[in-house]
Amino acid sequence: MRTRGTGCVRRVKGSKFWHIYYYCNGRQIRESSKSESKLVAERLLQRRYVEMGMRFGTTRASENVKYEEIRQSLLDDYRLSGTGSLITLADGMETVSGLSHLDDFFAGRRVESITTDELRAFIRKRKERGRYTYPVRNSTINRNLALLRHMMNLARRDGKIQFIPHFPMLEEKPPRKGFLEREEFEKLKNELPERLRPIVMYLYSTGRPLGEARGICRHQIDLDALEIRIESERKSEYQPSIVPLDGLVELVAELKREQDASESKFDAVFCVKNLRKAWRRACIRLGLGRVEPLPDGREIYRGLLVQDLRRSAVRNMIDAGVAEKVAMEISGYKRREVFDPYKVVSTKQLHEAMQKVRERAGLTSKEN
Repeated sequence: MRTRGTGCVRRVKGSKFWHIYYYCNGRQIRESSKSESKLVAERLLQRRYVEMGMRFGTTRASENVKYEEIRQSLLDDYRLSGTGSLITLADGMETVSGLSHLDDFFAGRRVESITTDELRAFIRKRKERGRYTYPVRNSTINRNLALLRHMMNLARRDGKIQFIPHFPMLEEKPPRKGFLEREEFEKLKNELPERLRPIVMYLYSTGRPLGEARGICRHQIDLDALEIRIESERKSEYQPSIVPLDGLVELVAELKREQDASESKFDAVFCVKNLRKAWRRACIRLGLGRVEPLPDGREIYRGLLVQDLRRSAVRNMIDAGVAEKVAMEISGYKRREVFDPYKVVSTKQLHEAMQKVRERAGLTSKEN
C-alpha cells in the first residue's frame, strides 16, 4: 500500500542515539538509528520511506517537477549571481560547460525518477567508447554529476523537491605535478614567438588564470604604481583584485611598449593568438611534451600545459617565503581547497629540507 506522510528525527531521553519517527498505514513507528549522528538518522528515515514506496516529504506537486525546470533554475541562479560560468552560444542560448551531456540523458524526466541507479546508468553512458569517440575522464564525469547535484540542491532550497539521491562520484587521478624551474622557463620562453612572451611571463610570475589574462585591457594597467587592477565579474565582489608587478623588469618593459603602440585604452594587453599550438610545438622541441597516437587514428598531446605556469608561480611564491594568504591573493584563488593542490613540493625542496635537519642535528656532510 502506497502511504504518504511526514517524519522526523529526535533524541530520546536516556538514549545517546537518534531515533526516527514516521507513519505507516496511520500508525506511528519509532525506530532507533543506533547512531549518535543526526545525518545517519535522517538517511535511515529516507531509506524507510523509499522501502515503503515513497520519498520522504514528497508532495503531489514535487512529483511533477521535470528536469527542464531545475535546469532553468540553475541558469537563472547563475545569471542573477553574475557568475562567469554562463556561456552564450552563437544562437544566443545560454548554457554551462557540461550541461549538454545532462540534457541528452535526463531531458523530459521527472526529478523524482533520477535515482542513484539512474546516475550510474549516466556514468556508464558517458564512459562508453564509440567507434570514433575516446572515453571521457573520470574528472569530467564528476563535474557533470556535480552540476546536476547543484541543480537539485537549488530545487530543494526552493522547496520544489525534498529528496536528493546519493551521487556515486568516481575516483579521479591525483592533481598534476608539472612545473617549470626558472632555467627551463627561460628556454621555453625563448622558443615561443616574441608576441607570446609577455603573456607567459605574466602567467609564470603572478599565477593568474589564462582566461582572465585574455581580457586585461590597457586602462587596467598602472605602470607608475606597478600594478594591474582586475575587476571581478561577480556582483558580490566590489573590490578589484590588485596584481603587483614589482621586480618584473622585463615584463614591465614589454607592457610599456604595448601601451605605447596601443590606440585605445580598451585594447587587449596580451596577445594569445595560437598560444596553445605554439606552446605545444615549443614543448615538443625541448622534450617537455610529446604526441601519442589514439586508437581511432587521432593524436593527443601529453606533457607540460599552459596551466602549469600557474602551479609554478604558486610554488615559487611559497618557496620564496611568501605567506599562503598573500600567495592566494596574488594568484587569484578564493578557496583554500582549490589552492592547496597547487602547492607542489619539488625534489630539490625535499633534499634541502633534509639537509637543514642534518645541519640542525650537528651532522656534517662528511658523515654522508
